[in-house]
Amino acid sequence: MKDPRQAHSYKGLHPLAKAVTILLALGIVAAAVDLGHNVHLLVLLDAVIEERSREAVLDMAAAFELGDRILFPTLGIVAVTAIAFLGWVYRANANAHALGFADLKFPPGWAVGWWFVPIANLIQAPRVMLELYRVALAGDPAARRAHIGSAPVIVWWLLILFANGADRYGAGRIGGEEGFEQFRQALIAYIAGDVMFLAAGALAIWLVRRITAGIESAKAAADQAEREAARGRA
Repeated sequence: MKDPRQAHSYKGLHPLAKAVTILLALGIVAAAVDLGHNVHLLVLLDAVIEERSREAVLDMAAAFELGDRILFPTLGIVAVTAIAFLGWVYRANANAHALGFADLKFPPGWAVGWWFVPIANLIQAPRVMLELYRVALAGDPAARRAHIGSAPVIVWWLLILFANGADRYGAGRIGGEEGFEQFRQALIAYIAGDVMFLAAGALAIWLVRRITAGIESAKAAADQAEREAARGRA
């Protein structure tokens, strides 16, 4: 079998991980702003329903305009974060191969490519992250990895799925014709989605930092072993 270290070179992961962490933190701030905006809309909607006043309606119209101004910067942060995150996934996977971790199911290209395959990405994308997580916790290419738990990755992925589901539900409710009550349900769904996105973002930061530290530690151990072997041959 071809040595995976011959096909991939190791490059430092910390600078990219730091950039991803900062972008994820910005995403958390954006989600918090969106959460506050949706809560504010819900309060204004209740005021419109209860008071039926012109002032309440004007306040809600102003809140909608603010939401439009928030939307595009938020989408920009999400897009840049996604690109940086997938770049980190590629480099982390390539580094694991370069260190000689055997039996990795995903080469670097497919570690990124599976994220773009509809339906299959629901299963394969978290498996990519789980493989990196287990590599990081094992720390040694010779160590067994199958026994390492998967709870943080599973929780992170479920949060993302449920948050996206809440957003889709909210968008579907807004498109109907049932008036204020349907819009209220949509806002509640958006608020739930924002809370789950906040939790997913915080857990993503932890995973990126933990995986990066584990892989960098494995590299340091490999370098130390190589130096000791060189001294032994001298």
